Amino acid sequence: MKKSKYDIQFEESAAGLSMRVKVPPRDTDSGERFIYLGSMLFSFIALMLIIKGGDAIYGGLLFLGIGVSGVALSFYNRNRVWRGSDTLYRVSCVDGMVSFYRDDYVQTYERSKLGRIWLTERSTNGLPVGVDLTVYYDGIETNIFDIVEFSRVTAEVNEFLSRIEACLNSSMDAPHEVQTGYRLDYANNIAPQAKDLRELAPVSQRIFYSSLVALPMLVYFSPYSHWLVKLLVVIVVAPILFTLAVSRCRSCTCRYRRPSDFIVSPLLAAIAGWLLNQVIVFLATKEGLPGLSWIIMPAVFLLMSGIIYRIIGGCSCGARWS
Repeated sequence: MKKSKYDIQFEESAAGLSMRVKVPPRDTDSGERFIYLGSMLFSFIALMLIIKGGDAIYGGLLFLGIGVSGVALSFYNRNRVWRGSDTLYRVSCVDGMVSFYRDDYVQTYERSKLGRIWLTERSTNGLPVGVDLTVYYDGIETNIFDIVEFSRVTAEVNEFLSRIEACLNSSMDAPHEVQTGYRLDYANNIAPQAKDLRELAPVSQRIFYSSLVALPMLVYFSPYSHWLVKLLVVIVVAPILFTLAVSRCRSCTCRYRRPSDFIVSPLLAAIAGWLLNQVIVFLATKEGLPGLSWIIMPAVFLLMSGIIYRIIGGCSCGARWS
């Protein structure tokens, strides 16, 4: 095994096992500095809009909130990496109950309802930024805790995962074996306990919530809508309604694996609606078919609601349908 420069200690006992990860202090990398400086610049531009006054003041206040949030998060991350960290992960299996610890934070589950445990990669703009220890519990995917500095301690975390598997399966009262691996592996030879056993909502209910998400997005295509209203629909209204839809329709968790999915999924539907809108407008104005202008809103609404319907009712990970 390739040795890490971090101090990583394993310990096993009758009650379970533990892994302590000591991350030494380090300087921020170029990406982190870029985000910090970009947020500062964003906040400065927002202040200029506020000073300008008029209608620009509302957009300035919104952008200022985003910029200040970015600066605060960057400042927090900078202080964290400068200090380093000492994190203790523990797993114990006692009397049919499994407890997962990350320092003082603990989550407890019934051993009989654990189907699989694996590592879920988190990414931003396609680049991996971290990994969560994840389990299927009673047919539902649940994140346990995040692994600090995963990219620098990959081998040790994989060993820890293997030890967790051995610990859980060595229990005398284990009703079935718990499988481990990466998220994209768990559809292979999956045990029934690892499937998402929740029943998907009926078609009528999925149509209702799909329409509920698509309806406010029609403001994108109204010439009377202010740009700030459109922006609020993108970053606030549509994500909230999409969250409600996947929750009430009991969608597979692969539909909202990343926090960004709550924004990206409705946004993809809106982009498809915009493209259809452009095609209809072109045919109505350039090809001499003015009657088509009456079907713009209904057609765009049906397309967006159809896309949302497919998203909330589908499964691409194999947890539900494999």
